[in-house]
Amino acid sequence: MPTRAQWWRHDAEPLGLLVERWGGPVTQGPVCERVVAESLRCFRAHASAQLIRLLDRPVMLLLQDESGAKGRMLLWGLRSDQALVQHKRRAAMGALGRIGAVLAWPVQSPWWRTSGAWAQQDSAAASQGIQAASRQLGLLPKSASGSVGDVDAALYAFQAAQGLRPDGKANVQTLMLLNRAMAVNEPRLDGER
Repeated sequence: MPTRAQWWRHDAEPLGLLVERWGGPVTQGPVCERVVAESLRCFRAHASAQLIRLLDRPVMLLLQDESGAKGRMLLWGLRSDQALVQHKRRAAMGALGRIGAVLAWPVQSPWWRTSGAWAQQDSAAASQGIQAASRQLGLLPKSASGSVGDVDAALYAFQAAQGLRPDGKANVQTLMLLNRAMAVNEPRLDGER
């Protein structure tokens, strides 16, 4: 397990390495604000190990030791009881329990806001794209009208099938899993498959 001295103190370098893994530009300064032009977005949330496994993507972990000092590490892979982490340009395997003991749980990861219509800013275009993706994935019958109720029901079914808490809304976690289901090329966690 890396010591506090080996943790990154700020977001820029570890987030830059994640963006680079997604094929985005390496930038100086506030990474998340600069990658928007590249169709990348930054996801930040309090996430359990279960959600990290479900989303199956490399993430930046925020850590906090017993003294309250904070730092960052990258999580590149998960196995049953081991994690592949990176700190200041070195990768190492560590016991998942030891990492969990200092993890403050906010995680951050890039994700593609794809050209797929399901991930568009415009809500009408997003709704049409979600309809098309839902039909392609077999969640929305071709005979369905495509009404808001049909799309919400398809999203609800998709979320339940993926292990998310279903609510029928196209939140970021749902869009990331739609990307995976629609074979969008995004990095995955290294691990036992």
